[in-house]
Amino acid sequence: MPNSSTSSSSMSSQAEHYYCFCEVPAQLKVSWTEENPGRVFYACAKYNAKSHQGGCNYSKWATTELMDGKMKELLINMKNRKDMLEMKNLMLETCLLDAN
Repeated sequence: MPNSSTSSSSMSSQAEHYYCFCEVPAQLKVSWTEENPGRVFYACAKYNAKSHQGGCNYSKWATTELMDGKMKELLINMKNRKDMLEMKNLMLETCLLDAN
């Protein structure tokens, strides 16, 4: 099951049939951890994965199908590339602010 340290991205739809311990509809999210890349789960909509704060830490896997090795490798590589580009973008923004 995902835990409070799970890295995830939120999907647009709400899960109408699962409710977290806060009694609000659970949100459908995608795990981006190395252990479970691309795996879909329901989580408390009040939980902020980046700050690891808020909500009730409710989580429930939406699927149980295991991903094959190649797909897992591709997803991890895409996530690493995304993280690197976000870091470069932040560095460029900082340079621009310092230049002004």
